[in-house]
Amino acid sequence: MRSAEAVARIPSDVLQAFMSRLPEGLDVGILENPTNELRGELADAKASGKGWRSVAMYARNFRQRQAPPAQAFQPRRGPSSGNARLEENYFYGSRRFPVLTTNTIGGGTLTAGNFPYFSKGVNDDGVSLGFPTGFTLTPAETNMEVGGSIPQGTSFIFNQIGITFDSDIATADLAVMLDAATLAFSKAGGQFSLSHGPLKFWPGGMGISGYAAAAVGGTPLAQTAAHNGAADIRAVRVLKIPRVLREKETFSYAIQIHRTTKAKNGVAIALTDFVLPTIWLFGGQRNVIPT
Repeated sequence: MRSAEAVARIPSDVLQAFMSRLPEGLDVGILENPTNELRGELADAKASGKGWRSVAMYARNFRQRQAPPAQAFQPRRGPSSGNARLEENYFYGSRRFPVLTTNTIGGGTLTAGNFPYFSKGVNDDGVSLGFPTGFTLTPAETNMEVGGSIPQGTSFIFNQIGITFDSDIATADLAVMLDAATLAFSKAGGQFSLSHGPLKFWPGGMGISGYAAAAVGGTPLAQTAAHNGAADIRAVRVLKIPRVLREKETFSYAIQIHRTTKAKNGVAIALTDFVLPTIWLFGGQRNVIPT
């Protein structure tokens, strides 16, 4: 395989069957390093004079045919190698806009800046994420265990990313967020970063749909709730190159607001009510089984 992304799409039982049919005496490891990461690490190793042996090769934990000790070659494994369980799951985090420490929105104006996600875990104080004083995060807001990094023994490979909002968000407030805010991703303390563009590029695929408010005095029927894109889980961004987050790796997703006035007419950007954008990723979650 050219990359971990291709291997990751192969069901584990197929890999197990392949490994079981290899001739005796062969020692084979299925590596999970993405090709682009390997290229970068090899280039850095060459430039620094460390040599290729300094590049860590992480192996997927499938049963292997063991070669005699004199011939054995094992790829270097991560610190929590061992038996592991792989499940499909969501990884998600929420924060509140505008950033205020009370539940009084006032003028609802948005402040320009970088607003990180996944910096807090369940049971942490949510004030730094725009929630009011005394607010404690629960699984309703995030399933992050430890703020800012992936816990030991856990790793992810995601192939879907979406941004959803609170189910009763007003259409006008949703439009403000989709136009005024952008999504950014970074790893290793900002050494690697990507700007993903406006939030409307990343439909959420969720929301309330299919009914309308009652018509009054001939007023046309109107939807009572709004959502980012179509309220259909099939209508989300699917990554052809999955995003890999390994244990103990530091990373950050952030919503960025670049100005306080609308680009098209200079009118101040403001919300009529608090909104809760949620960044979610979906894919494989690998947890090491304690031995």
